Amino acid sequence: MTTQKITYKTKTIPSIKVLAIVSCVSLFANLYWQTFSDPVFSQYDIQGIKQFFHFHITYPYDLLSYIFFIFIPAMYYSFIRKTVFYEDGVSINRGLPFYNNFVAYKDIASYEIIHSKLMIAIKLKETSEEIVFGVNDEDRVLSLFDKAGISGDLKTKYSIKFSINSLIMFFFILMGISVALGQTSLGLSRFLFR
Repeated sequence: MTTQKITYKTKTIPSIKVLAIVSCVSLFANLYWQTFSDPVFSQYDIQGIKQFFHFHITYPYDLLSYIFFIFIPAMYYSFIRKTVFYEDGVSINRGLPFYNNFVAYKDIASYEIIHSKLMIAIKLKETSEEIVFGVNDEDRVLSLFDKAGISGDLKTKYSIKFSINSLIMFFFILMGISVALGQTSLGLSRFLFR
């Protein structure tokens, strides 16, 4: 890691942040309303938010599944995860916090624009490994690379036939299938773990 000053941090695009918030809220509402149909929960005299939390403290499987498999990943990938540019290199987050990879500018052979305004790839000198990461201000990143003397290709070589709208639509379809499968398996496993 470096002790140099941070020059730029990438951020998640706002539509992904909104998508994560909407997904978390809608799936929590789904968990809340699904709890009312549980046979054990129906034994409570008053059914409200207080009993909802009391029920999930007693039977924590569904709430813990929501927190660990939906809430934490959604918040991490939409608000915390980012690529950080320093004066002497770049720290690239490769998915999980302990997979961060620092690459010094002197170790970068070239860069290449993969998708305009969304993704850039850097090629390392030693291993010829290519690392792809997302950006939200392509011009700022290119100016940092130019300042460090890194040459690159400004023309997109790969023709990626997707837009952010198609990615969001794909995410909703994938999320719907995952929720449907999760509800089926969580409902079954809830009765197995009681």
